[in-house]
Amino acid sequence: KNAGMEFEVGNIFIDGDILLLRMTLTNRTQIGYTTDFMRFYIQDAKIHKKTAVQQIEQNILFAFDYPEEIPAHESRTFTVAMNKFTIPDKKRLIIEIQERNGGRHFWERRKCSEACRSRKRKMKRTGY
Repeated sequence: KNAGMEFEVGNIFIDGDILLLRMTLTNRTQIGYTTDFMRFYIQDAKIHKKTAVQQIEQNILFAFDYPEEIPAHESRTFTVAMNKFTIPDKKRLIIEIQERNGGRHFWERRKCSEACRSRKRKMKRTGY
């Protein structure tokens, strides 16, 4: 949650060499939310002071139903596809979504074990 906005990673699917993430953005405010960008990268889990941080960006192949804007009091569910990747020990997957011309910024961190648990718990096979 961030300033009346909620971000949730729902289901994680793997189809061949493609990783699909189903996500939901919910706007519980009176003001619409216009998305600027979305980034996925792998980063060290613990960052020590005065240490260089390595970020390995994971490129998005395509996004299905990606919302340009989420009106007030509404939700949007969308799916993002990327090449399949693994998250090494002591690293985390960071999902970043930024509001255009605003300060509502999402920064979701997931360890490999957390991502795997959510996949096992919510895995569903549907046609696409």
